[in-house]
Amino acid sequence: MSQRTLSPLSSLLLLGLFSISLFLSAALMFGIQPMAGKMLLPLVGGTPAGWIVAMSFFQMMLLAGYFFAHALSSRSAQQHGLLFIVGLGLGAAFLPIDISKLAASIGAQPDAMDIIKILAIAVGVPFIALSATSSTLQRLFMHSGHSLAKDPYFLYVASNIGSFFGLLFYPFWAEPRLDLQEQSQIVTYSYFGLMTLAAICLLLSKQPQTTELKQTETKKATSQQKINWMILAFFPSVLMSGVTIYITSDL
Repeated sequence: MSQRTLSPLSSLLLLGLFSISLFLSAALMFGIQPMAGKMLLPLVGGTPAGWIVAMSFFQMMLLAGYFFAHALSSRSAQQHGLLFIVGLGLGAAFLPIDISKLAASIGAQPDAMDIIKILAIAVGVPFIALSATSSTLQRLFMHSGHSLAKDPYFLYVASNIGSFFGLLFYPFWAEPRLDLQEQSQIVTYSYFGLMTLAAICLLLSKQPQTTELKQTETKKATSQQKINWMILAFFPSVLMSGVTIYITSDL
């Protein structure tokens, strides 16, 4: 089958839709983390141990989100997208985020497992769903009929910009101007906005697969490639944790 031809305006709007969706999901991920960290302060204090445990938790949830997207990749693109939106819906049940409600579930001197437990209850499900956004929307884009659909990985540009936006927006604008309840409300509204955009992406991604798309999706990584990816991911993760400990302990 040949792909349908989109008009220049339709192509631009389609690209904008997917880009904005990926931007928003990344901005949410990197905005939720410092917000949840600040919510933890009254419960665990500003100790380095609290911050590093929280950071480790979000790295684990990020990995869980990637695993979620990988598990869905065995299904058709439409099923993948639909189940992803169901996952977002499950995450919405935990919004707005309010960690203070869980204070009674931990002791006066919470340990690492207590911190992980309350974070998992408060933000685990929505964060896992958000972490699966990039892989899911890139796959849906492959079925959109866009002229760039054969190689959707350039869309990482949008998510990377969103990540930087979230990292900078929170400390320089949101945190000084908004209390935690207002921040949580913005996250909630943005999350539901992402659900809406993702649903539209799914509806617009019904282009039948071509032979080239099938070959792209079924190509398997070699064992050596997987090992290389694990090594490459290990070093920045350890460096980020080390820098965090140094800053919170000595600076």
